[in-house]
Amino acid sequence: SPITSSTGARHARSPLLPQLNPSSEKARLVGSSTHCTDVPSTTRLTWRKMAMISHFLPSTALMRPSGRCSAVAALLALAPQHGVAIVHGRYSHVAAQYAPNRKHPELFQPPSVRKWLHPDFLKCVDDMVSSSPDDATQSLMNLVRQETHEVYSFPLLTDSACKQLVEEVTNFQASGLEARRPNSMNNYGLVLNDVGMRESLSALQSYVWPVARVLFPTEGAQLDDHHSFVVSYREDQDLGLDMHTDDSDVTLNVCLGEKFSGAGLTICGDVGSPQHRIKSHTYEHVVGRGLLHLGRHGQRRRQRQQLVDDYSYRRRHGSDDLTEGRRLNLVMWNYNRGYRQSEAYFRRSYRAESRPPDAECVSYTHDRDYEQIRGAYPRGQEHNAAKAWCPPPLARYPGFEGVPGRYRSVD
Repeated sequence: SPITSSTGARHARSPLLPQLNPSSEKARLVGSSTHCTDVPSTTRLTWRKMAMISHFLPSTALMRPSGRCSAVAALLALAPQHGVAIVHGRYSHVAAQYAPNRKHPELFQPPSVRKWLHPDFLKCVDDMVSSSPDDATQSLMNLVRQETHEVYSFPLLTDSACKQLVEEVTNFQASGLEARRPNSMNNYGLVLNDVGMRESLSALQSYVWPVARVLFPTEGAQLDDHHSFVVSYREDQDLGLDMHTDDSDVTLNVCLGEKFSGAGLTICGDVGSPQHRIKSHTYEHVVGRGLLHLGRHGQRRRQRQQLVDDYSYRRRHGSDDLTEGRRLNLVMWNYNRGYRQSEAYFRRSYRAESRPPDAECVSYTHDRDYEQIRGAYPRGQEHNAAKAWCPPPLARYPGFEGVPGRYRSVD
């Protein structure tokens, strides 16, 4: 049967399957919980589990050509011009059901996105499009602020656009329609692509792309697709978010409001670097201001005729606890399909940590030394000790005394 991609295009099995070599083709698996129901139980994994197969190799999977799973694998690996995000079929009807109840119909019209944009950002992008590369770079540097290494912020959305987006999310949540979690970590929020805003957010992506291309020439060279969602933090819901990395090539994070205290974004080092769990910066969210940084994977670069490790990727970060009010953020995980098919994307390296981590950068989900550094686990998170992976044995710092985690024995 046909497969429907994130852009709505339909793909039949037969033209794609002959091209899939299960011994060599790698399929990138992103943020869906679709099950492979027609393969043996040993290979029947959710996409999310398959995307988390390894923290030390690229998040890829080798798939046997069998029915539905191989069709989706072939689509993800080979289908042109459709990026990597797949719409979960369970929610494909939600946008049509919600359409009559939209509070701000103009938000769903891609041409109106230009009106969302902060005047300073709009002028900068217009100047970049019409000027020379050097002038474009200078225009951008006058707009952006570097928060820390390869993390940049800039005015992006107007206050009125932020207010309308918050109202639209609230309106949808009051509709009673089914909605999936934004990702595997956030419990509260909304996948905007599911409710009919994909095309508008693709238009927003097209405005952000010139900025990403200058700041991140490799990962931002092109942006083909996105997973866009709103996350919500409130005193009676999620207060914050544990340390993590994003499943994206370039991440855009924009605060929409509302009134809140606390809830900063703590930024640490890059996964695989000696400073992985060393605090770098705390960013305080400002309504309408966009934050741009790299996502999950990186590359190695050539310097003076030698390959050297480049850790400008997989930035560990987490949301500090909110102390009052409610905070909503628009998050866009941007994907570059060409980059994800390149050799650079699949290269990974991991070096030993230089010293014990900063307490703010330790994760109760991922880290084997959480109790050593922070003490007792938060209530309900004790089970994570059995599957913790960080640091891997080869990357232990002097004095490490963590639990075995997913490894068979203590290092």
